[in-house]
Amino acid sequence: MKIGSSATGTVVISPINSYTGTVTVTCSAPTGITCTPATAAPTVGSGVSDNVTFKVASTAAAGSYPAVVTATGGGMCIRRRFLLRCIRDSL
Repeated sequence: MKIGSSATGTVVISPINSYTGTVTVTCSAPTGITCTPATAAPTVGSGVSDNVTFKVASTAAAGSYPAVVTATGGGMCIRRRFLLRCIRDSL
């Protein structure tokens, strides 16, 4: 991602043990990077997707940063960790 910009990724949520209720989607990232799920509590049936938008502050330093997306529901908590690579726009 370019520093000072935003990007959206898709998270696919599939039911486990035939669960069909609400799932709470949250995400976290280090200071200078915000992440927001489009739907904080989607309802899972045969599966659902949710968009997560990441925004990198213009003051952030270039580098790779960890982020975590968590889905909680039906007595389960699933976390997926990944790295966001932040780069400066070349002139």
